[in-house]
Amino acid sequence: MWNSRMFWRKIAYYISPAKSFRARLILAFALETVISCGIMLVVATVWSYNAQRSTVLSNLGSLSNQAVALFDRVMFERLRELQLASTTPTFASSTNYNTTEAQQYIESMKSSYSDLYAWIGVVGTDAIVKVSTGNVLLGFNTTARPFRSVCLSGGIYFGDVHLAALLTNLISNSTDVPYVTVAVPIRNLTNNDTIGCFLANVYWSWVASEVEESILQCEDSIEMLVLNKTYGILLNSSSPNYNQELLVTNKNVQAQIDSGQQTFEADDWDGVNYLVGSVLTKGYLSFPGLGWIVVLRQSKTAALSAIVEARDILIIVGIALTLLFSITGWLVASQVVKPIMRIVASADGILKGIDLNGNQVETDLLEMEGREADSSRHISVRILPKPNSTLQRRRYEEGDVNILLESLENLSSALKSESELRRQKKALERGIRDQTAKLEEVISDQQIIQDILSNTLPDSIIERLKRGEKFIAEQLEDVTMFFSDIVGFTTISSSISPLEVVTFLNEIFTKMDQLAGQYDVEKIKTIGDAYFGVGGLFITTEADSHEHRRNVATQVLNFSLDVIAAIEDINNSGRYPSKFQLRIGVNTGPVIAGIIANKKFAFDLWGDAVNVASRMESTGTPGRIQVNRTTYKLTKGNFEFVKRGQVKVKGKGDMITYWLIGRCSREKVTRVKSLGTMTRDESDDDSPHRNSF
Repeated sequence: MWNSRMFWRKIAYYISPAKSFRARLILAFALETVISCGIMLVVATVWSYNAQRSTVLSNLGSLSNQAVALFDRVMFERLRELQLASTTPTFASSTNYNTTEAQQYIESMKSSYSDLYAWIGVVGTDAIVKVSTGNVLLGFNTTARPFRSVCLSGGIYFGDVHLAALLTNLISNSTDVPYVTVAVPIRNLTNNDTIGCFLANVYWSWVASEVEESILQCEDSIEMLVLNKTYGILLNSSSPNYNQELLVTNKNVQAQIDSGQQTFEADDWDGVNYLVGSVLTKGYLSFPGLGWIVVLRQSKTAALSAIVEARDILIIVGIALTLLFSITGWLVASQVVKPIMRIVASADGILKGIDLNGNQVETDLLEMEGREADSSRHISVRILPKPNSTLQRRRYEEGDVNILLESLENLSSALKSESELRRQKKALERGIRDQTAKLEEVISDQQIIQDILSNTLPDSIIERLKRGEKFIAEQLEDVTMFFSDIVGFTTISSSISPLEVVTFLNEIFTKMDQLAGQYDVEKIKTIGDAYFGVGGLFITTEADSHEHRRNVATQVLNFSLDVIAAIEDINNSGRYPSKFQLRIGVNTGPVIAGIIANKKFAFDLWGDAVNVASRMESTGTPGRIQVNRTTYKLTKGNFEFVKRGQVKVKGKGDMITYWLIGRCSREKVTRVKSLGTMTRDESDDDSPHRNSF
């Protein structure tokens, strides 16, 4: 039996976005389409309008320039024709020319250009017309005409467009034909005196049609106006009749033209909004121009008609897309609503512990990872059941979205315990992450401490300290020690700023640290401007072999030469006002190495060999490297030395020392510039092969 009440409930359900998910989705699709199409329509219309406006203005400006060029060229051609005619012997030989011959000449000229010249005549110096085509105005006195004074004084006359009523009436029985008067002087071929004027009235309609046909042949919606200096309208392409009283009275147009604007917009010009291009005539070659203004205008309606058509098409497309997406939304919503209602049915069944067919659902609580179940309920998801008639009735009355939200809310309440367990799990995971971050921070701090120790102590000493050794001391038989000192550093430091002192020390010591790492030299310490380094420290492989001692000493001497070169580079850079020099001393011998003190402990070397190395530096000279006999004998095959001789060393007496000059190679001896050279007499007596390899 048909239930009208249920029918209207269904209708209300289907069209109400508040109840029906289908209606809500359709509305969303429609609104999205309308908004998107609206935005695209506005953007496309504005962009297209501006682009089309710029294109039309550019076209009008270009056509205006072409029209001006054509006007000037046409008028120049008429001027040239008259000038050529005025120089023929028929007119330029004398004032007593043959009138019959002159009459034939001008009649022939007029007939050749019947559409161009309305009348041609010759005026004498007495202002009387001597010869004229058709004998029109023959004998007429032109004293009152403006061309006479200009022409007889030797100038070229171009009149503005005007209605020559007398001439027009004599020629065609009409008074509304406009002309342009052109007059050129006739000069005597013998003495160049002005003996008359060659005068012609040119049909203005012919000139205008020449330009119109060339410029506007494919531009039906564009009007061309030619204005004189007072904004009188000489030509209007849309109005074939000439009216000398017509003026452009629009102040905005006049202001734009006066300012030199070639393209502009003119609103409410003769009741129409126009896009305008205007150019002032400039003349051509000997034609000076008449000061005319060529204006091309096109109504905005015509210029932008394509944009309006495109806009209308976009509106139609937008409406079609809205309908299409609405239908799509309906179909999609139909497929979405079915599983929604099944979800609702399942949620109700879960809460009641039974499915919609009346069967008991297997349940016990969801077991969490690492936690035991506190009851026997487990939420088990089977195939989603179909909604029964009761649920369908609720759907029509309350709406599918509302009953879905209600069912999910009830289900979420039942799962609060699960949410609490998940929260506790997340808290535990967060605690583990925090502890891991702290552990990583501790490891990072330990790495920083390790780096600091590595820059302070040799690696072998660090390892022994890690093993718990408290007292570390070791006898090393053969190491090569390096001492350096900046000469006159106290005096130099007093002459430069503290910042420059620290900057220089940092630069040279950083460079020395870099070179020390390159040559396996261990930096022991720096005191003030002094640097103490040693090679061959804690090397266990064949530590007592001669080759090992030689290699260690060679590395230290290479290090010394590169340090001298580095000082030269710093001095040559010009960064410091003073020049710096080093004294360097090198010695090879046995030492004791170890750590002293238990607070701020330091690694150091002791022994007689250390003192001798220090004395090699202190007894040296600026810019030189002084070595003792032991180091010399170990490395004399690899380096060039010069014997210094006996040097009194405190605590040791007289010792023979040597200056290190440079490295030896098979091709040449490489010397550091600042070390200089010495004579052969200064060489070691027992070293005849100081350049040997």
